[in-house]
Amino acid sequence: PLFRSAGGSNWEKAKAIFNLIKDTKSAGILWKIIKGLCSNMSWWDWTKTAATVTAMIIAVLATDGVALIAKIALALQSAYEFGKKINNLRDLDALAKTM
Repeated sequence: PLFRSAGGSNWEKAKAIFNLIKDTKSAGILWKIIKGLCSNMSWWDWTKTAATVTAMIIAVLATDGVALIAKIALALQSAYEFGKKINNLRDLDALAKTM
C-alpha cells in the first residue's frame, strides 16, 4: 500500500522507499539486514561497501534525505526505461520469428 499510494510519481515512490528504509532502521531491522548481507563478504569488499555506505549516510544526513530520495527516483526511472527496452527486445524477437 505504501508504494501504491505514491501514484505514478517517481519522486513520491522514492520518498516511500526512503521512509521504508527509515522505518526499518527505527525498528532495529536494518542493522540485522546489513549484517546478514555483509557476513559472507571478503575483507576488501566489506571495506569498499562500508566506505560507500558511510558516504551515502553522510549525504542523507546532510540533506535530510533529499539526496537519497533523488538518487532512488533516478534509479526508478532507469529501471523503468530498462524494462521498456527488454519489452522492445521481446517484441522484436517475436517479429523476427514471423519472418
